[in-house]
Amino acid sequence: MSEAAQEVEYDLTIDDQNFRTYDPVITGRDILAIASHSPASGYTVVSIIDRGTQSIGLDEQVDLRGTVSQRFRLFEGDRLFRAMLNEREIV
Repeated sequence: MSEAAQEVEYDLTIDDQNFRTYDPVITGRDILAIASHSPASGYTVVSIIDRGTQSIGLDEQVDLRGTVSQRFRLFEGDRLFRAMLNEREIV
């Protein structure tokens, strides 16, 4: 198989468990499916970025290309409570 035809795997960590996907662009709904959490509407996906966080909507896309690994936390429920610490928002 030529290099161009090889499939690329993308690493992601969900709630401290490692997963891999061949899809370079996934949604919040995909992240929940990878982690076997359903129904999707019963959970909130949060991306951990450097020292901050970002909420990911169910249909919001996350591009896994160009990053070493993506980290996510899943929370049961549809509400997030935010706080500020050292001028950074945390979820």
